[in-house]
Amino acid sequence: MQCPNCKRTIQPSRRTCPYCGHSLPARRREVLLLGLTAAIIFVLFFAGGLALAFLHRSPPASPPIAAAASATPSPTHTAAAATTTAAAAQATATTVATLPPSPTAVPATGTPTTPPPASPAPTRAVVIPPTLTPAVPPPPTPDCTTPVDPDITPLWQAEYAQLGCATGAASDIWSAWQEYEHGAMLWRSDTKQITILYEDGHQQTVADTWDGNTVYNDKAPAGLVTPERGFAWAWHNQAGVQSSLGWATSDELGFCAHLQPFEHGFAFVSTGTPCSNELNRAREPGFRPLAIVVLQNGSWNRY
Repeated sequence: MQCPNCKRTIQPSRRTCPYCGHSLPARRREVLLLGLTAAIIFVLFFAGGLALAFLHRSPPASPPIAAAASATPSPTHTAAAATTTAAAAQATATTVATLPPSPTAVPATGTPTTPPPASPAPTRAVVIPPTLTPAVPPPPTPDCTTPVDPDITPLWQAEYAQLGCATGAASDIWSAWQEYEHGAMLWRSDTKQITILYEDGHQQTVADTWDGNTVYNDKAPAGLVTPERGFAWAWHNQAGVQSSLGWATSDELGFCAHLQPFEHGFAFVSTGTPCSNELNRAREPGFRPLAIVVLQNGSWNRY
């Protein structure tokens, strides 16, 4: 602010000039104060606006690709660009050649390289065993000098490991057979023995001591059969037989059979040939042929 009298610069807040003592008009001083205040406020607002613009500025937009692609370069520019591109490609090839290969490397054409498909994990080979077939026994050894009867051979082949070698020739015997609810009974005329065959696969052989006269008067339920003769004797007198076998389900059948002894049991096959003058039930149309192996270890099997 200047004094109107002496033209010297003085502070706006003074009412008199400190140099000449001239009194300053009050109105002019107030106007100067208001102008100075307005200038300060303007400067503050301007600085705040610059700060906000700096904080909210956005990154520069990329040049439009379409415009660059559509522009037709001049021949001179095209030749220079081609030379530059070739030099860049050679430099890129040199760089790529000196670097180890990477599955994500990008070739000079700019097309990303698709990594090769992963090799499938090796699969473990599944070994499928061959279909089990009955083992054919080895040729007879010096210990197996007795030939096996042709009718018995299939049973011997199936049970060779359990039966062992034949200990005698096959013979025709008269036999009796009766089926029960839970097993069967077999009688042999050559040894006068009864073999009790249980449905769970075990067996027991007992001597037939029936006196030939005793009659057991049990009454079987409807549809079942009461045991008779020697089978009735074993059914009554051998502990647990009656409760284990139950009632008979068929009549007692007498028929002829081939029987051959082996080291660990015997093989038995029903036949239609007569063994005596008695009725051979194996000749009847409804007869179910029998092929049985009975082992000394207490087991049996029917084929």
